[in-house]
Amino acid sequence: MQRYQQLSSEPRYQISGLSKAGLQPAQIADEVGVDKSTISRELRRNKGQPGWRPQQAQELRHERRQACTNAKQFSLNDWAQVEKLMQPGMSPDPAAQRLALEDSLQKWGR
Repeated sequence: MQRYQQLSSEPRYQISGLSKAGLQPAQIADEVGVDKSTISRELRRNKGQPGWRPQQAQELRHERRQACTNAKQFSLNDWAQVEKLMQPGMSPDPAAQRLALEDSLQKWGR
């Protein structure tokens, strides 16, 4: 079974074009390479005025992400500190733990 992956803006524009061409969600899913429920959910969840549009869908996704409690765990400044300490291919966890030990990262562990 394939692991869930959020759609980026590129597949959203592809979905838009295929939808405008009159394809059904199952056909769009085959073309984009995702499950048909992903297409149905995308079209339903990110619908606004006037209907579903890829840029609007991307913005709504971003708003939901910002509202998520996990997204608010670290400030942009905190992430900048973590990124400075990260080595290529390294998880952000060791860098965040180091900053937490130095009391430089206020929100670690919440």
